[in-house]
Amino acid sequence: MINVRDVIILKIPFQTINDTLALQAHMYVCYENSDTKKLIKSQTYKPLLLDKVNCYLDSDDFLNEHPFKRRSLIDLDKFFICKDVTIPLTLKVKNKNGTVSKNIYNQIDNMTKGLSLCKSFQINSKELKKLNHKVI
Repeated sequence: MINVRDVIILKIPFQTINDTLALQAHMYVCYENSDTKKLIKSQTYKPLLLDKVNCYLDSDDFLNEHPFKRRSLIDLDKFFICKDVTIPLTLKVKNKNGTVSKNIYNQIDNMTKGLSLCKSFQINSKELKKLNHKVI
């Protein structure tokens, strides 16, 4: 099972199972891992993202502290809540131990005041399992 600070690759049914986000796997930083998982999305940097995301961390500001192979933005506007699902270690990114540094995790925590400034989205666990049926 994954741990806090692990970066995983997963398909999330957001906003529905048929939306673009659901059809492609993205990287997520595990912020909390208990019965409820809290995941924060990251994606490869694109200039257009800067107009769509208000609060974010840029991986280029944290060289050698993350497993991203390309410049990425960690989206701090929202997070995803997943209940009743076990996320296996096989989904953890292999590059650089597959974790973000304590420094990045603390920045996420500080900038979001423990995620209280983020919008939360409850993910349907049945749809999550359906999208990732071979791995979850």
